[in-house]
Amino acid sequence: MAQLSFVIIAVLAALILPCILVIIGVIGLNKLQVQEDIDGIWRRQDSDFSKNRKYENDLFKDKTGGTSMLLGIAVPRSGGSMMKAAHLMELQQRMNLSEHVTATVDDITLTYDDVCYNLAGAYQYPCFRMTILDCFSQGGYDFSKFHQDTFQALIVGRAMAVLRPPIINTGLASTVCKASCNVDGQAASIVATLGQKMAGPAGTWESQPRCKGCMDKFVSEADPKVLDAVYKQTLTVFLATVQNIPVASLRGQDIDELVSIALRTALQLNGKSPYTWQMGVNLFPQGYPRPSLVNPNGSYMTDAEVLATVSGTCYAWDEGQAIPPINKYLALAGYSKANTPMQETDAVQNVFLFKTPEAIQTLLKSGTAALHRPGGALNITLDQAKEALSQFKSKFERFFSQGWKDSKHGDVEFTAWSDDVGAGGTTRNMLGDMTMKALPQAIIFFVIVILLSAAFFIRASSPLRESRCLLAFVGAVLVIIGVVASIGMLAFFNIKMNVSMSYTMPFIMVGILCDDMYMLILSVDTTDAGLSPDQRFLKAMRSVGVPITVTSVVNFGVFLTLFVVSDLPAIYDIGVTGMVCTSTTFLMLMVSFSALVYLDLLRRTARRMDCGFCCIKLPHQAQESRTAGEEGCHIAKEAGEVINVSPGLLYRRLYQPMLRSWVGKTLVLVIGAACMIVAVIGLTDIEVGLDLEDLYPANTQPNQFIARRMKYFPVWPAGLNFGQLDYKSPDVQLKMAKAWENVLATPYVAPGATTPLLWTVAFASWGMSSSIPAFSSSLAGSPCSLSNPYTNGMCAEKIHAQYGGPECKATLWENTLGLKHYDQGGFCLPGPMVGINDTKSYCPVYDFATAEDHAACFARWNKHTRQVSLTAPGILMESDGITPKVPIALSKAGGSMLYVYNLYETSDYVQMMKDTRKYMDDDKSMHSWMNGIAYAYWEQYLTIIEFMWSVGAWAAGAGFVISFVFLLLELTASRFGKLGPRIYCSLIGALLIMGVLVTSMLTVWGWMALAKIQLSAFSAMAILFASGFAIEYAVHIVHHFLESQAVTAVERIDYAMRFLFHPTAMAATSSFVSVFVLVFANFRFITKFFFAPLVMVVVVTYFYGAILLPCTLSFMGFLPRLGPNDGLQVITQEESGQAMNRNGAVSDTGTMDTNSSLQVIAQAEPDQAIDQKGQVHVIVEKGSDQPIDQEPADLDRVRVSL
Repeated sequence: MAQLSFVIIAVLAALILPCILVIIGVIGLNKLQVQEDIDGIWRRQDSDFSKNRKYENDLFKDKTGGTSMLLGIAVPRSGGSMMKAAHLMELQQRMNLSEHVTATVDDITLTYDDVCYNLAGAYQYPCFRMTILDCFSQGGYDFSKFHQDTFQALIVGRAMAVLRPPIINTGLASTVCKASCNVDGQAASIVATLGQKMAGPAGTWESQPRCKGCMDKFVSEADPKVLDAVYKQTLTVFLATVQNIPVASLRGQDIDELVSIALRTALQLNGKSPYTWQMGVNLFPQGYPRPSLVNPNGSYMTDAEVLATVSGTCYAWDEGQAIPPINKYLALAGYSKANTPMQETDAVQNVFLFKTPEAIQTLLKSGTAALHRPGGALNITLDQAKEALSQFKSKFERFFSQGWKDSKHGDVEFTAWSDDVGAGGTTRNMLGDMTMKALPQAIIFFVIVILLSAAFFIRASSPLRESRCLLAFVGAVLVIIGVVASIGMLAFFNIKMNVSMSYTMPFIMVGILCDDMYMLILSVDTTDAGLSPDQRFLKAMRSVGVPITVTSVVNFGVFLTLFVVSDLPAIYDIGVTGMVCTSTTFLMLMVSFSALVYLDLLRRTARRMDCGFCCIKLPHQAQESRTAGEEGCHIAKEAGEVINVSPGLLYRRLYQPMLRSWVGKTLVLVIGAACMIVAVIGLTDIEVGLDLEDLYPANTQPNQFIARRMKYFPVWPAGLNFGQLDYKSPDVQLKMAKAWENVLATPYVAPGATTPLLWTVAFASWGMSSSIPAFSSSLAGSPCSLSNPYTNGMCAEKIHAQYGGPECKATLWENTLGLKHYDQGGFCLPGPMVGINDTKSYCPVYDFATAEDHAACFARWNKHTRQVSLTAPGILMESDGITPKVPIALSKAGGSMLYVYNLYETSDYVQMMKDTRKYMDDDKSMHSWMNGIAYAYWEQYLTIIEFMWSVGAWAAGAGFVISFVFLLLELTASRFGKLGPRIYCSLIGALLIMGVLVTSMLTVWGWMALAKIQLSAFSAMAILFASGFAIEYAVHIVHHFLESQAVTAVERIDYAMRFLFHPTAMAATSSFVSVFVLVFANFRFITKFFFAPLVMVVVVTYFYGAILLPCTLSFMGFLPRLGPNDGLQVITQEESGQAMNRNGAVSDTGTMDTNSSLQVIAQAEPDQAIDQKGQVHVIVEKGSDQPIDQEPADLDRVRVSL
């Protein structure tokens, strides 16, 4: 009945927990999400940078700030220079094709204009993109008829603004100042604007002193309405004159519209864009086209002409009024000022910018969309906007790179890449795909491990009875269920499956945990076969349960250390996963699988068949036949059963001789020392970083793009972020400008950005009075000038004059910080230019009394100009979308105009971050920080080496403490020795375990460095995994060694390895197979950062743990032998041709004295007698001096006399 109860309990234990875990795993796996955000794998979470990112995210909640970027690179397929007209024309066609893609979301079709980033005005002007085509008239490929009309209206408006003063003067000279003026022709500025053919010859009357004095006096004193009347009347007469029609015929008509039509004709604007009609701001002569790649006769511009053109300053459509000149460091491969004029360039890069989903949603429902968007405004959800952006990035990338490796698609290779801002880009899509691609490999690995485990336990001597194939098969399945269920449980911890986890945890954890499963199976073989199955099972569990518990707890402690110490998601997620896997599988093995071990023991005791045929009972035999030459210590029992602790041929012929040979052990120690020396050499030259092309599979378009980019364009966008500052303070505004200029002056920031791109500077300039010479409305770039495409003349004073309300008047502040002057790319001005006669310089600033006043004026600036879009301050707005929330908690600078470049190596990234952060992050006087892709991805390399030393030390410390505590507790609970020796042995044992852990990690790290596998979050995990493997070997071996009752250190380690050799070898084999599967990933990222390091882990930890450690222990005869524990423990083994003498020593005669006794150490059972030395003697009943035959089949039964 007792055994029946055990069977029922075993069956329930074997079934209940796996069923529960399967249910939990299925639910969890259905909820488990894939980590597609590289920040969720790569970026440190506790650094100041991450805290600032969190600060930003908390402010904006689910909103995305900034812009999204897509990069496209063009390279001639046959090599050579890209600066050929035919190549650039091919580029124009590809860009035009790409910009005509559409996205359809829920039957709503959006165009490129709906999602692109537009600096000058959505729908009214083309989307912003940076391309070297802007050097040529072909850069106007994206100016539609509507865009042309908008541009022509801008030019007409500017012309009318220029004509207004002379037309008013013409009217005054003919009327109120007629007596003082001798009108002898048209005003000179009218002729200069319209030409003599249309306006007639210029007169000299404007320079007549009396005439000029009269006009100036009238203009200064007259009411603006009077001047408007004079302007309208004179303009009507002028229009009638140039068109040679009666004035009366123009009455009742829209004079402004008629003048606009006349000016378009006179200026030859019809059908023109800024690329075919230069505005005369920075490109001259006005009205002429930019250089064309195609000559009038249809031939192409020569290569020399192309190079000469791009060597000059090239502008976007606004000719540098707000958008900086084309940044050639970004656009042309190999560009530097020293190479100007350029001789050739092998590649060109194009930058395309997209709005964020929130900005897309806002634009589509705006008044701008209602007025200018074909089809009018739209109301879409944020999810629809995200989907649209995702589609656009994917389609744009696909269209731009179409045929990238097919010469049939032209002479130029096009590749593209998009970031992950706002919606998934190239990297996000790759991470999702690669994470899921690990699944088929994991399944293959699982099948291999299951079959391999079953094969390990085939017994050729008795394949039907003694084999335990089905038990090992089910054991491997249970381990896999435990690991897979643990991964599914991650969903309940809100942890996403990332690529590093998918390519490590299923493979490594199964490999590690199968070791414990193998030990549980083999543990029964060490027990007395004469005992009942229940007693044998309990003794087996006592012998391996503690070391398995110790290894599980130590592994848990190491994973806990990774979780607590690391702030890299890739590592601390592994820590969480490892803790869950270790705990779950420990329970699975000790509860469910141990029950199966018990049931299998019943099967073998009842002589039933393996492999599922347990209903078939084999016929009784006195003794199972055994393979020839198999030797071991066999002690027969009453029923003829044997205890078989033979470790096998490999152990006896190779491993055991090594342990017993001084030469063999010395050789192992020398090899171990050599491994460490090689590792130390590697550790002296640690490379950090991750080659970006490694992130993408070979022979794919993204991989080719990254290879091209890192060769030609090692450039990334960057930005300056400012926290909650007193933005209304002039001192703060100037300090922000100084930080901006300091950052721009660092060697890794690409030239081209100017201080007016800082929003506080542009805002203050907008508020300056036009009465100040430097801000006069007559200057094309002045905020008060009608020709300014970003303000249309709506500066603060004009808005105040037209609408009233706050005056929003900026002031001048002395330049005490050494800020740059306007002619150096700055914004400060010499005193005389602002009406102050001294040698100092002054800068525009705002000096508001309250934050609310500041916000009100910002709202006006935002509403009436496009400068906010241009400077992209990234400020959180009120519900009206134009008024900042006060206090302003965050603002940004740089937007799409600031780039860091020359970033070829990881050391360049590290130095760039140090240089730029010195003026932002490290300045504790204001809350500010640098931001951008380069900072987010490469920040970990600032401290990763120090981090590895730190986390390695913590892991080693955790391994030592936990090992010491559990060894001491286990030895104490089993009543081994006295307290002093127990503590001493536990201390030495824990030090040895820690030593194996540390040397394994250092060796793997050093070997990786020599193999040029850079240190990164991914490769770091392999180093840390070495601790788990090392502990699995070291704890078991040290534990068995300390409990051995043999006399010498060699015999004690021999005792330990007799049992451990097989399971450790099996574990190493299954682990190697698990890692080897990764070689078929066909992805260099996996083979370089996972396969190669993990192979090192398996080899190094097995060598240190299962070979070097036993050899080291064999020299530790100074460790005291502790008292006995429960259970049968064999401490000697017959050798071929040897026999035991009276004292237990092996003699060379091959005979055993009749009076000699083979001593077997045992804890006394209740019915056993024990001598004074605590030894039970096994009396061998043989004839005097009779030799012991080598063939086990000839051995007589040996009876235990107790």
